[in-house]
Amino acid sequence: MTDIPRHLGGINIYEKFVGSDRANKIRKGLVDLIIPNAAGPEVLNRLFQSLLQNMTYTIQNSDGSKTGGVRIIVVSQGKHGSHELLKQLQKQYPDTVFPVFKDKNLPPPVPYNDGLQKSAVMNPLSEYIMFLDDDMVLLQQGLIESEREHLEKHNFANVATYHCFFGDRSKLGPNGESKDFGMGSFFFRRKLFEKVGYLDEYFQFHCSDTDYNRRIRLLGGQIALVPDSDRFLFHEHQRGTHNFFHGTHQPVINKDWDLFAKKWYE
Repeated sequence: MTDIPRHLGGINIYEKFVGSDRANKIRKGLVDLIIPNAAGPEVLNRLFQSLLQNMTYTIQNSDGSKTGGVRIIVVSQGKHGSHELLKQLQKQYPDTVFPVFKDKNLPPPVPYNDGLQKSAVMNPLSEYIMFLDDDMVLLQQGLIESEREHLEKHNFANVATYHCFFGDRSKLGPNGESKDFGMGSFFFRRKLFEKVGYLDEYFQFHCSDTDYNRRIRLLGGQIALVPDSDRFLFHEHQRGTHNFFHGTHQPVINKDWDLFAKKWYE
């Protein structure tokens, strides 16, 4: 057993479980794609169909042949989840779809952590981990290839697409270097997860991604946006960004920023 904290900051709650087992070999190039789903089967099915159509990422075997390079871990939450749809997809794609069924709809860091925990005990272990929001649609081929290439070419610790960035692009570094971006398309190496740990469940709705990127940068890692990544994804959430950040969610967001300040500055 390995103690890996799932709660950080001012809350001293830890969950004990078997972490990434180094007795399990790492499958070079393999990506675990983690998708939390609380928006229901219609939204998830839309994303999944777009993945089937446009996700062409493969990895090469020792004999030169190529196989699928992505395992899709979907965390289906509560009554708004997609339990039945995922059971069907698992039967259709037993080597690709790996569902996690949860009874309740919990704040965003929790289902992503549930996906990370699932990834940590699978055999073989993946070399890379990627996040994707369930309200996205993959529009064309090359997303994973682009994220992996940008990560490896510049030795970044974590990369994402522009769909998860709401800042001023003119202030990014020459290779997209950034201080922060949202977690809806994170792409990073497994060894980074084993070093940095889980998303902080101290936060209820916001700031867990900012907190994670800060922890990466404090360890000396650089994070960046992938150039020309707008073309890959349609993000439903972005159509209502103004209402999302200035409407009913704002009190919760303000509280999370207060918690963030308490954790890092007090």
